[in-house]
Amino acid sequence: MAKLYRLLYKVGYRNSPMWKYGRFDVKKLVSVLLVVMLLGIALMGCTATDPLVDDIYTQDVLPSEDSTYDVGSIVLEYKNGYFTNLYLKGVPVSSGNGNGISYSLFDATTFLYAINDDDPQPKTPAEVMAILSGQAGGTFDWNGQNLTGLGTLSAFTLGGTMDVNSQALINVLDLDLGTESTAGTFWATLTAANAGTAWLIKSRDTSDIHRARLGLSGGVDTAVWAWVNSTHTGIVLSGGIDVGGTTWTNTGGAWTIPAVTLNGAISDGVDEGTAGEVLTSNGTDNVPTWQAAGGGATKEFFVPVNRADDMNQTVALPGAYINAAGKRAWIAFHIPHDFNSITEAVVILNPLTTATHRFDIISDYAAVGEAYNTHSGSDLNHDFSMTALQFYEIDVSGILSSLSADDYGGIKLLGDATNTPDALVVGFRLKYT
Repeated sequence: MAKLYRLLYKVGYRNSPMWKYGRFDVKKLVSVLLVVMLLGIALMGCTATDPLVDDIYTQDVLPSEDSTYDVGSIVLEYKNGYFTNLYLKGVPVSSGNGNGISYSLFDATTFLYAINDDDPQPKTPAEVMAILSGQAGGTFDWNGQNLTGLGTLSAFTLGGTMDVNSQALINVLDLDLGTESTAGTFWATLTAANAGTAWLIKSRDTSDIHRARLGLSGGVDTAVWAWVNSTHTGIVLSGGIDVGGTTWTNTGGAWTIPAVTLNGAISDGVDEGTAGEVLTSNGTDNVPTWQAAGGGATKEFFVPVNRADDMNQTVALPGAYINAAGKRAWIAFHIPHDFNSITEAVVILNPLTTATHRFDIISDYAAVGEAYNTHSGSDLNHDFSMTALQFYEIDVSGILSSLSADDYGGIKLLGDATNTPDALVVGFRLKYT
């Protein structure tokens, strides 16, 4: 009771008439206080922790200068607060007079961004992207979303395969494939089920139309390059050309070929020929053919008799006259340096009577620096049935089988006692390749 008395004195009850005139009645005072407390509890609800029944409308709820207050708590939260002016640490968050950030400045796409310390402002998506430009601090993952509407894409390095999704890649100035140590490759994805042209290179023509120039087939084991609307200049080959069984066409201009080695058939029906044949022209616009040497241009020479035991003649033709056993005729010759092989080697005779004429024929020949008879041959007791005053060629190639270019040699004919000849020996003719 003494403590209550002192409390009442401090709060001002001492100035009341009850105190002043000494009629202080503690029981009455306590009764009054109990009534006041009961009224307060009734106004607050059934329990002290229940929320207020109605909204509280206040004005200027301020803490004292040396203390702070919580508005609500973790357990008891306020919602739907309406403020004319709301400040966070002295910075206006919402202001009805326009000095802060008004809710009217925000829509569904607005961002809140602090331009400076303590200065948050509303920003549009475009403004936010401009602010974020160049600010990435690490890898940015698009999470499988599309990146569309790009303007200019500056230099970058791919970290994986780029799929252009069957779209065109245009206005490419330069395409650098591979590395200094790795080959670059192009891949055409055409499958065997869709075999056909896998690549097609085009360029504009004089009408600015993209015209096909080069195609490459795909879906096959051996691809085919198909040149169309194109010509070629300055081609240098490092290997052979296989025309695949086809022919060269439209070769109207002259071809200058320094050297050709044939190892197969020549187009238009001209083959390689056989040994001893020569390629012979068959006239303008006709295909040349291989023919036996002598059928076209030939290489040959003729040597008349050089010496004889007896010389005679017809009206205009001289020769060595053999009309008895042992009579002789000699013919000396030189083989040209371009000689390769004998085509024909004959001695020319002109008999004076019709009969069988028998001759012995002998040869000697050698190269410079060799003995004159290094090579020799003979054809003895050879009978020839001949008609008077007609030319005959007697084959002597058998006694010249070892003949070589630049050889010197001679042939001797002798009459025999049997079938004694009566003929003029005119000379020796050699046709060769």
